[in-house]
Amino acid sequence: MATQLNYTKLKTKIEDRAKNELYPTDPLWVEALLHFIKLPKNVWECATSPNGPITLVLKKHGHKVFESDIATGTDFLTSKRKDDAIITNPPFSLWDQFALQGLKLSRSVLVLLGSHFHLTGGTTRFKEILYPYPPTAIIQVVNKMKVFGKPSVFTHCWFVWDKREPQGTTLFYWTNSKELP
Repeated sequence: MATQLNYTKLKTKIEDRAKNELYPTDPLWVEALLHFIKLPKNVWECATSPNGPITLVLKKHGHKVFESDIATGTDFLTSKRKDDAIITNPPFSLWDQFALQGLKLSRSVLVLLGSHFHLTGGTTRFKEILYPYPPTAIIQVVNKMKVFGKPSVFTHCWFVWDKREPQGTTLFYWTNSKELP
């Protein structure tokens, strides 16, 4: 199992986190993702409240979205469901597990993670995730995502794994969500 991050270095204490670490994704961030990545029609959002922001943006763009969350009875980490694509903003404390489970269940996995994901976790994260499964793309949105109306304490980016694309090269995109068409 991959090494977990050291919470003592974070500004937010674990006790202060939202239940199940459910932090709604800024819709502009989903638009930023769709600006660079073409998703299949069927998508599973595996850590969301009903009609969450990711789902609403995807539906607006014509995608059929299956929604689930541990709070509504589906534990993604034990699920055997497969879909054409899995997209999620997972709980901070379960980044590694969500990425690995997504890679087991789908050809295309898109995970919103802290921008420091590839720099933290040490050799364990590298050996278990990034080396055997190099991301196809990383989309760095330079402005901070709004969470409950306030800027997040750190920046985020989309990590994209697409098994339909050639492996070994990771495309890196920079964008400002406020400047997208």
